[in-house]
Amino acid sequence: MIDRETNQMNLLICNIGSSDLDRDALAELRGLSERERAARILADYAAYQPRLALPIIGKALRHVQRQPGELACVVLVASDQGADPPADALVREDWGKDTSLTAQIVARCLAGRSPARGQSPPIASRSG
Repeated sequence: MIDRETNQMNLLICNIGSSDLDRDALAELRGLSERERAARILADYAAYQPRLALPIIGKALRHVQRQPGELACVVLVASDQGADPPADALVREDWGKDTSLTAQIVARCLAGRSPARGQSPPIASRSG
């Protein structure tokens, strides 16, 4: 995937956060933790999909796509402290901020976009 003219390829690495989905369009999910909000969206993705927007990642993606060379891959980095909520309330609050489910939503949104040029780049997700 190296551009033959420029001998360049691009990689977009995104650290997924709670602002990567436009919250204004999802007002009914306000007050939920990031993990709960993402779980609800994933459970009924088809209903939410028309209102999903990626304000930060979308801007970064458009910038990278305007650069010389092909976009070889988009890497999504998310936090994941396991599927089961911890017993400790303070730790459980941090657990609720995990973005592993949000990364799944972002990956689906990116896979459904028609890129500016060429085909959609591979999307890699890393949680930890």
